[in-house]
Amino acid sequence: MYELARIYLGDVSRTLAPGQKLLSTVTAKQSPPSAYLWLSLAVRADHPQAQERLASLNRQIDPDDAATAKRLIGEWRNAPCEYQHVFSQVTD
Repeated sequence: MYELARIYLGDVSRTLAPGQKLLSTVTAKQSPPSAYLWLSLAVRADHPQAQERLASLNRQIDPDDAATAKRLIGEWRNAPCEYQHVFSQVTD
């Protein structure tokens, strides 16, 4: 959950997408509401770094994204979490 949140925040992935080479560059689609969702779930699961990242995101997220994030939390079992949704492109 924490790793997925990191990706939605725009951090570099620490795992490989299908078909990705070890030295490839990966760009991710940033989504503050999705990052908020996955960070919230990581906090519930007691991930040690998630609380700090969630607090930081809380200070930065705009009201529309916050409302979307709260809706996503209520529907989290249907939230996207697949590479083809997260990554906008995989390049060599």
